[in-house]
Amino acid sequence: MNKNTRYRYDLVGQDGNSFALMAYTQKAMRECNFTKEEIHNVMEDAMRSDRNHLLCVLSDAIDACNQWCRDNGIKLIVREVIEHEED
Repeated sequence: MNKNTRYRYDLVGQDGNSFALMAYTQKAMRECNFTKEEIHNVMEDAMRSDRNHLLCVLSDAIDACNQWCRDNGIKLIVREVIEHEED
C-alpha cells in the first residue's frame, strides 16, 4: 500500500473496550494531522457522559478522519471484518 492509500478508519471490528476505542481514535486523529488540542477536546467530550455518548463522539471523530483523507486525496480501502462461526 502506498502513502496515498489507507485502510478506512472504522470502530467496527476494534476491541470494544472504551479505552481501546479512545486510543484507536486518538491514533487515527494524529495520523490525520489533528492538533493536540482538537484531540484533547474530543477525548474530554467523549468522557463527559455515558458509553453511548462516548461511542457517538468517537464515531464522529472517526468520520472526520475519513473525510480528512478524502479531502487530501487519500484513497480509502475498506478492511474486511471476518466473522467467526461458532461450532
